[in-house]
Amino acid sequence: MNDSEFLFNQKLQTLLALLLIISLTFLDKIIPPFGIPIAMLGVFALFRWRKLPIKVLGLFKPRSWRKTVLVGATVGISLQVFSVFVLVPLLESFGVTEEVPAFYKSIEGNQPMLIIYLIVSWTTAGFGEELIYRSFFLGQFVSFLGNSKYKWFIGLTLSSIIFGFLHYNNGIEAIIATGIFGFAFGMVYLKTTRNIWAAYIAHGVADTVGFLTIYFGFY
Repeated sequence: MNDSEFLFNQKLQTLLALLLIISLTFLDKIIPPFGIPIAMLGVFALFRWRKLPIKVLGLFKPRSWRKTVLVGATVGISLQVFSVFVLVPLLESFGVTEEVPAFYKSIEGNQPMLIIYLIVSWTTAGFGEELIYRSFFLGQFVSFLGNSKYKWFIGLTLSSIIFGFLHYNNGIEAIIATGIFGFAFGMVYLKTTRNIWAAYIAHGVADTVGFLTIYFGFY
């Protein structure tokens, strides 16, 4: 894919598309867990309206599924290790303490709740957020930035900041952590020729490890 294969060519249309999908994602805080699925439908509707192939969203077969799974799993596990042994202690040194959000505490020792959250982590949270925050947002930010030399880096940074603030209800630590995680997922997306699957697997594995940690009381 080349840099011109995005949804809109006009900056105003691109900005309006971004604002629309951003607004839809924040519906997750009003009518959870429907915000992300509604935003996904919005993305697909925009692409259908513009008659663009979904491969522009990174939805195409990777060159190697084995490598894709390996990269995704490695990144997902590494991010959780980094979070536990580096990020959390660092934030605590600055007075930012980490607590398990109340709605996640129900996972501890509760197998049915664990299964529900794992399903969510591999559907709306994993696939949905990667489709929106990496595939769609990155493409639109780059389209909006035009010929900027560092457009991909700027686009990745902006999309990661928005992704972090989507988790504002979980506290400052969650905003920072998810922003960093989002940046890492975005790097995976870019380094795998803008293919969504490795980033999706990384996201799903990271969430799975996190939920298992809560379930077994190690969080």
